[in-house]
Amino acid sequence: MDCDMLENRADLFIKIQGLRSSLNHHNYQYYVLDDPEVSDAEYDRLFRKLASLESMHPEYTSASSPTRRVGAPVSSNALPLRHRVPLLSLGNAFDHAGLLEWFDRVSTEIDPSGFQMVCELKIDGLAVSLTYENRTLTRAATRGDGYEGEDVTHTVRTIRNIPITLPPSAPDYLDVRGEVFIPCSSLDTLNEIRRASGLAEFNNTRNTAAGTLRQLDPQQASDRNLRMMIYALGSMDAQMPPTHWEQLQELSNFGFPTNPHNARFSSLAEVQEYCALWATSKGSLDYDVDGVVIKIDEHIHQIELGASSREPRWAIAYKFPAEQVTTRLINIGINVSRTGSLNPFAILEPVRVSGATIAFASLHNEDDIRRKDIRIGDLVILERSGAVIPKVIAPVIAARTGQEIIFSMPEYCPSCGNTTEREGLHVIRCPNYFCKPSVINRLLHYAKSVGIEGLGESLVEKLVTAGKLRRIEDLYSLNQDSLTSLSGMGDTSSDKILLEIASSKGASLEKVLVGLGVPHVGVEIATLLSAHFPSLSKLRAAHPSQYETIPGIGPVISESIQTFLGDMETSITLSVLAQLGIFDNHSTESSRLDTFSAIAGNRFVITGRLGSISRLALGSLIRANGAFVTSTVTKATSFLIVGTDPGSKLQRARDLSIPLLDENEALCLLGHQ
Repeated sequence: MDCDMLENRADLFIKIQGLRSSLNHHNYQYYVLDDPEVSDAEYDRLFRKLASLESMHPEYTSASSPTRRVGAPVSSNALPLRHRVPLLSLGNAFDHAGLLEWFDRVSTEIDPSGFQMVCELKIDGLAVSLTYENRTLTRAATRGDGYEGEDVTHTVRTIRNIPITLPPSAPDYLDVRGEVFIPCSSLDTLNEIRRASGLAEFNNTRNTAAGTLRQLDPQQASDRNLRMMIYALGSMDAQMPPTHWEQLQELSNFGFPTNPHNARFSSLAEVQEYCALWATSKGSLDYDVDGVVIKIDEHIHQIELGASSREPRWAIAYKFPAEQVTTRLINIGINVSRTGSLNPFAILEPVRVSGATIAFASLHNEDDIRRKDIRIGDLVILERSGAVIPKVIAPVIAARTGQEIIFSMPEYCPSCGNTTEREGLHVIRCPNYFCKPSVINRLLHYAKSVGIEGLGESLVEKLVTAGKLRRIEDLYSLNQDSLTSLSGMGDTSSDKILLEIASSKGASLEKVLVGLGVPHVGVEIATLLSAHFPSLSKLRAAHPSQYETIPGIGPVISESIQTFLGDMETSITLSVLAQLGIFDNHSTESSRLDTFSAIAGNRFVITGRLGSISRLALGSLIRANGAFVTSTVTKATSFLIVGTDPGSKLQRARDLSIPLLDENEALCLLGHQ
């Protein structure tokens, strides 16, 4: 190759890189700083010029190019992504008293001389982690269970206000966390287009953002104008700044969008004032917020406070007070649950509340309706906070006309027509195991527990209506023909669902037990059962008295398990699932039977600073042995583990005569020394 050709290629490469750099700069000015330096027409001209050069010279194609933000649809068999650092959820405070309780608890655990707190608006969106390697975005994952999330890299790349590449000042490896959302104005525009096309409107920004992020086609995600606000640094291969506030400044310097309304305070009074301000000012924003997140600023204090299995103790979400509106109660409908119970719900004259149009709301049960004297036709007070299911608070008695109708529960199931049965004082049940809503809800509950994410309510209803599903075990007989024969189902979608169904055969026994819906058996009890009975045959063959030998399981739960396993319809389902080998799997982390027999089911609380092990690691060790870690000392607490500089929990434990363990004693009890 002669020198002239080399020079021409070098010039071309420099031109392409210059266009990419210019477009990245303009993206940052427009989407992050909201301060564009060029017109839309000029930006489009630069974009088309770069796209043309890349098309003519594919050898210079780069995944980090601005033209590649919208890539190919994700493969239907994309694997889940594990977070390098857990992406935990937050505890909630619903009023200033709850915030004060958290503040007092924190104050007894860390340096009492004072600490600073960072306040951030809690955007109502979807938590996502971004991973950069060699300063290039390589993957993005949803929160998931906090430890493993869903791969959404293909749609996150379409979000215009996040950088695809980082500046040279950024570290080679960086993991950041933020909230993906859709602006309110973008949702309004999207709904205008959908109305004009005869499509159903999207209800709220959060669900729209979540659904968009999981689109297989990134072009659809790009058209919906998602945004992201970065709120935390997960990890980096360089020295982390010592405070959360400085970490946010560093991320901003790297080109990440951080919220301009973030603030740092030294007193609880200032925090409360900030919360009160935004509770009344949130409507001025172009995105939905449902509270304020308060974080302890010093990283060393965060380490001292530690975290439970679900949430950090150094942060809390203050939720704004529930919004109330009035609307007309048109009728009271009935839902049939997976267990057959009949549950009333309100059918309302649609009304806008907390960022969503609400046409249905919870009514709890018949007794609650009578106690509140809610009647069909009433003008009612409706309350909703954030994304929480709205509920009817009370009727407006003064607005009654005398035409209102007193409600009573139906004598016949509104779905299948069977005579209903009263169970106890508060429950009315349809006895038909194959009542259509019960079947649908039973299947949805099982699918969610064992990880069949693609089975949504609409699809399950179609499959049940078509006669392709009646029992849980029927899921494992589905094939591509049975799925693609349904409207709206193509080969790609059906392949993804069939892969998830096949993968669910490897679900741990505790997940299957939760999915089957054994009454009174949640995740904790299911974990204890699967540790002692690592197969279905052992669980079914056990005498109820054997269940009660497990700490944490008493007569009520024992009887519930026996009744459930002995039910005829349940037995049929369990036998078929066992033949498929589903119950041959169990959680290896929960199988330490020799240790479980000693402390399983006990409840531990940790206070003070530890020396040889972090509080997070100690908590994981406790849970791995089948016991529970809680944050508050109560009569139900089995042991308080006491480190140096303990807080008020120590005196509380002494008052209740709770046994105390020092760090070494705790580790010995856990078999770790």
